[in-house]
Amino acid sequence: MNIIHRTSQTYEAYLTIGSIRGYNGDQIDKSELLLAISNFQTAFEIKHHYSCGVRILESEIVFQGYTEQCWDVKMVNYPRFPQFDSALKTFIMELARKLLIVLDQERITVVMPDNSILLEREDADQSRVHEE
Repeated sequence: MNIIHRTSQTYEAYLTIGSIRGYNGDQIDKSELLLAISNFQTAFEIKHHYSCGVRILESEIVFQGYTEQCWDVKMVNYPRFPQFDSALKTFIMELARKLLIVLDQERITVVMPDNSILLEREDADQSRVHEE
């Protein structure tokens, strides 16, 4: 058996999205997140003629007594379908914008190799602590 090796320039980026609509809304089911991502990937491919796979990791945000279950949506430059850094940045930023709207988030953080970007709704709730 022959094994083929493919290499691409390393590029990783991820976004973190909470599991609650706003700060006091309904819980977002993981299946809703997966459907939103899948729909985005299909539309993105039609528009840009490429798309990217992502990996979903469950995590938790902790900030001064506020905690929320969340997901990290991670993208890498996949050697089977390599892209330029600029194309990967476009993908992750457009995905973040779409999820911000579709899943009713106040803000989403995108982490890239060179910087972190906070996307925030213009009318976002500015309170720092989730009150029960």
